[in-house]
Amino acid sequence: MTLVISDLAAATSAYLHDDVKFRIGDVTGNLNPGEIGSLTLRWTNAAAPTGVRLSNVVLHVTVAPDSVAKLRVPGGAAINPRTEFDVNSPRPAANSLVDELFVFFSSTAVVGAGLDSTLDVGESQELELEFEALARGTAAFSGHLHAELAFADLFPRGAGPPGPGRPRSASAPGEAKALPLGRAAGPWRVRRRGS
Repeated sequence: MTLVISDLAAATSAYLHDDVKFRIGDVTGNLNPGEIGSLTLRWTNAAAPTGVRLSNVVLHVTVAPDSVAKLRVPGGAAINPRTEFDVNSPRPAANSLVDELFVFFSSTAVVGAGLDSTLDVGESQELELEFEALARGTAAFSGHLHAELAFADLFPRGAGPPGPGRPRSASAPGEAKALPLGRAAGPWRVRRRGS
């Protein structure tokens, strides 16, 4: 099997699209302008043996047309909502209305919330968001997940005994690095050791 490291970014994108499930459900319907509704986001990683642990999970949720409904920015410490894909951008005020939301999570689970930026193999997480009806009509909510695959999760050390055509180990120089979606794979090398 030939491994081309530069293919990892495309493989990451394909994995997130094909193997990780993102669903929007339980959307409140038939609201009058000014009323508050809710929707439930649920994301599930693929199960073993094909699943890979995801890190730096970010949810991207939109509503259209924004003349009919807008998302309410959630408050609280469990999540870090932003209006752009940058966790360092200013946090919008809680309960402000937006048509697009990026939801960043803490790197460690917040007690009671059960949410963090890591999604283990087969794991599901769920989040409820609120929206406000602005006018009569139909609004569509959509979303997807952004995440990274850690090099050490893709190429674990000690994954089995060496055999014909099988490298003894795969490693990257230095510490394990993440492979961000949509970027080049980075300076990794796969080396055959002891041969």
